[in-house]
Amino acid sequence: MNFIFRNYPSHPWIADWIFEPRGCHSRFRNESSNQFFRTTETVGRITANVPNPAWILQIPVPQNSSINLLFNGFCAYFEKRKRAYGAEVIVPEPGVLWGRTNDGIADPVLSSSMELLIEEHSMWLENGVESAFFTCREGLFCLVTKTPVLEEARHVAERYMNRSIEEAVQSELDRRRGVGQFFVEMMHHD
Repeated sequence: MNFIFRNYPSHPWIADWIFEPRGCHSRFRNESSNQFFRTTETVGRITANVPNPAWILQIPVPQNSSINLLFNGFCAYFEKRKRAYGAEVIVPEPGVLWGRTNDGIADPVLSSSMELLIEEHSMWLENGVESAFFTCREGLFCLVTKTPVLEEARHVAERYMNRSIEEAVQSELDRRRGVGQFFVEMMHHD
């Protein structure tokens, strides 16, 4: 796994940080912020951006990971026994959270106090207010909350599971060209 954002300066995990896709305008933020995702106090734990979310997604990275919080995702890297591990997560569109981990990190888990329909490699939650479809295979995962229809959610997730997340994360880095150097320069100008 090529750790795309590893050279960015790290900072502590921040609770209630909201992930939204690139290109969202203020009207969408005001009317559909429930299609965004929010961090909790625990590193790697993400939930819906609603007052009383029905689910939590735990991406099991250690508390002492090197964290890069982006407006549309996050990266967490750590070393153990001289081997690098990481998780990279991005929100490519409203209601979709897509990510990857490498060997050595357990699969992310969707949990809820409500009943989950569990199938091989996937979970579904639908309670009349919120829905969430989660799938995870070979370190790649996708969470879809944008539709209350299971087959639509499954279709959206499969579309992302069949794409190259490495290309998507690299594209995000390319859009930020020069920012890393800016951070380095700013550290010397307190």
